[in-house]
Amino acid sequence: MKKIAFYINNDKFLDDFVSFLSHYLGNDFDITFFTRAKKEFPINNPNINVLTGISEMFVSPKYKKILADADKIIISGVFGDISEDVLKDSKLLNKVYLQFWGGDYDALGKIYDTKKSLQENIDLYNANLRKKELIKKCFAVINLVDGEYEYYLKRVGIKKTHYVAPIPSGVDHNGKTKDEDHLKNFENKIKKKGATCRILVGNSATQSNRHLNAFVHLYKYRNDNIKIYCPLSYGDKEYGEKIARVGKMLFGDKFIPIMTFFEKEKYVDFLSHMDIGFFNVKRQQALGNIYMLLSMGKKIYINSDSVLNKALDSLGFGVYRINKKEEFSIFSSYPSEIKQENIKVANRVYSSCEWKAKAWLSILEK
Repeated sequence: MKKIAFYINNDKFLDDFVSFLSHYLGNDFDITFFTRAKKEFPINNPNINVLTGISEMFVSPKYKKILADADKIIISGVFGDISEDVLKDSKLLNKVYLQFWGGDYDALGKIYDTKKSLQENIDLYNANLRKKELIKKCFAVINLVDGEYEYYLKRVGIKKTHYVAPIPSGVDHNGKTKDEDHLKNFENKIKKKGATCRILVGNSATQSNRHLNAFVHLYKYRNDNIKIYCPLSYGDKEYGEKIARVGKMLFGDKFIPIMTFFEKEKYVDFLSHMDIGFFNVKRQQALGNIYMLLSMGKKIYINSDSVLNKALDSLGFGVYRINKKEEFSIFSSYPSEIKQENIKVANRVYSSCEWKAKAWLSILEK
């Protein structure tokens, strides 16, 4: 049985990711799980080794032995600093597969952060150099969607063997998709004439959501019967507060910033009340929200320059483009045949664990 050392960045996806891998691949692979300590997401699973970060896994004698015995080392979510010691063991690094979530490689393209001091920027520059060295020495990279590798190359510029595999979410400890039951409880709302059009903008308080540009596109509807909901509870707190202020200034009471973190079932309920999902991102981001909204029959707008274009088109989804005048009109019709096909595809893609397991199996069994 092949041994896999699997590090997953500590985030809201962690429990679902571990449950999925344990259920679908646990009988075929001996998987040892790692993550980093994070106060926002306490670890209650005794089967997960909790570290200070990726570097500890490579330098601690206890964990380094696990890596040495492993056939493959997966690092999902390449966040945090990498120490020089990590880069010294080429034998271990040649077994490493780096799965990028988007924000991790996007940060490597930043040259200077105006919010940081000169010394902090120097430290950031050196940290990025170490991370790029890690990428050069690893065996392969894993992206989340088709077409994302090209965007990764533009940001990082290091060609590697590459694969595509998702981050499973909404999976309980038996491997069942939890959202299947939740979604059945939320009948798709049929809008009545004159009803308020509810628009979800973005998925988090991160600059990659490009909220201000999104507001420019939506501003012409400020006097119409709309409500704009903006999730800002997750990410950069200072940036989120700024977006909340600007949104209120532009749209008044029609703008509702979401500043508190919802539990999963409550968030699914919240999404079920939306009419439109408006995602102005250019990198891979917000796929969980997009799949869920599409499965509910909601209309989705994305940016035509986004890496999501190829990914969603290749899966067979019918979505609309924010920056194409002929497609962008929030009150235009959403043909029933497109809606029903989107629901069908979303249920196959989002709710099916089998295809996700197949993607990971193709990587781990090589």
